[in-house]
Amino acid sequence: MVSGTTGWDTAPAVRVAREQKIPFLHSPNFSIGVAVMKRLAAQASALLSPFASFEPGILERHHAAKKDAPSGTAKLLASAVDAARRSAPVPIVALRQGGQPGEHVLFFEGESECLELVHRARSRAIFAAGAVAAAEWLLASGRLGPVSFDEFLDAASRERTSR
Repeated sequence: MVSGTTGWDTAPAVRVAREQKIPFLHSPNFSIGVAVMKRLAAQASALLSPFASFEPGILERHHAAKKDAPSGTAKLLASAVDAARRSAPVPIVALRQGGQPGEHVLFFEGESECLELVHRARSRAIFAAGAVAAAEWLLASGRLGPVSFDEFLDAASRERTSR
């Protein structure tokens, strides 16, 4: 099972997948770019954590019909920053307008400089492509129980570099 639903408590599904050895991968976002951004966010946060002047913040934009705010992706990025930084929660600003499939900007605002990590989805097709790639990997891997999108990304990266 592959799930990308946000706002859902996955703990019961994870427990069932573990107990019954059902392949299960849940992620709030199946974009490969967002998965890499999450890793970069954690790394940047850890490297900047000794410097209190670099304050993190997230701005996210989505189409007007998107119901949740902040998005699951913004929460995912904030969680990665929080885990590496162990400080006050990352503020998130959410905009819902137009037809934008998704944009996330992570700022580390310093006194005289700013670091920005940006991901812009140009099409919703990237989410389906990532979910299909993860599902194909999950089936081929023979993995049982819950696995993460990070594990898929690691496996895909190892496979690519071993060629």
